[in-house]
Amino acid sequence: MENSNKYKYVKSFEVEDKLLAFTWIVARIDGRHFHELGIMCIDPWRLRLACFLHEFIKGGILGYSGSGLDDDGVIVAVGCRRNSIVPGEAGIFLRSPESSREKLNLYVVFIAKREKHPGELPGRTLHYNSNQLFSDRHEFKKPNDEQALNLMNACAVAMLEEFPDIVFSYGVSDEYSFVFKKSTEFYQRRTSKIVSVIVSFFSSVYVRKWKDFFPQKELRSIPSFDCRAICYPSIKSIKDYLAWRQVDCHINNQYNTCFWMLVKSGKTKQEAQDILKGTQTQEKNELLFQLFDINYDKLPAIFRKGSCVFRDEMEETLMDQGGDPPRVVVDHCDIIRDSFWKNHPSILLDDYPHHLWDANVL
Repeated sequence: MENSNKYKYVKSFEVEDKLLAFTWIVARIDGRHFHELGIMCIDPWRLRLACFLHEFIKGGILGYSGSGLDDDGVIVAVGCRRNSIVPGEAGIFLRSPESSREKLNLYVVFIAKREKHPGELPGRTLHYNSNQLFSDRHEFKKPNDEQALNLMNACAVAMLEEFPDIVFSYGVSDEYSFVFKKSTEFYQRRTSKIVSVIVSFFSSVYVRKWKDFFPQKELRSIPSFDCRAICYPSIKSIKDYLAWRQVDCHINNQYNTCFWMLVKSGKTKQEAQDILKGTQTQEKNELLFQLFDINYDKLPAIFRKGSCVFRDEMEETLMDQGGDPPRVVVDHCDIIRDSFWKNHPSILLDDYPHHLWDANVL
């Protein structure tokens, strides 16, 4: 047998990717091809280039349709979601045709010939096909499928039951954010380990629990999720992150509710987009009430506010005294205001060394 020592040098290529110590870690997963067609992430310099070009190409040359793309080239949308200009959020993606252009904060479209410029574009050729979207293939109700949301919530509950270092999670649509306690040493805080374990466990539970929520539907395509891990150094920053996700939930849900009610009333998707273009919150509320007799504030909280998953504090105290493990709670509450955090102070209470931090930022 040949000596393996001669190959050990390859381990020198392994890079330590540990996240900052004594910071809250958020692992956020997003459904892949659930509601939009993603391509891949881009580097920050590409986003800066997109911002620069956007000043000269107002409105871009966004020209996709349900029929797909030009056979001779590729089309790549460079931009980010509304309210998403933060590190790690930049991405290259092509939204499905029914999605509103309003939901793009900015975009620039590059068209290039495959034959002339191979490898120059960071994306790949992508032809739109509605059957590729997970939500369409499984006929999820529009704008919200409560059973699909409950399935996501069940997966989040399983996450907290499996990983005690996760202290809180927030989910909306096909997205979930998992907050690890500040003192966690989960997989020595290595990014690659955290991301791979979280996304693989969640995906596995999703498949396993599918029949619990859709007993009459076969799983026709394989669900998959991407994941990223981000550090937040202070209580304020982690609260602001979660508030940002809930604000995004409201913006998207209100728009989608208006959009799909208009479509169900007989409008085409393009007509619905044109009607909603430039409308503000109050205008959308009035549209729902006047045309459809819907009071937006009376819609189920799971649609408007998303889902919060955390451990019952009273039962957690009993466990500390030798009782059973605490029950994991699913709630649909306001996490933007401080009242939730005042009522649940133990969620972000952690045993980090206080002397290492400035009390003013905690």
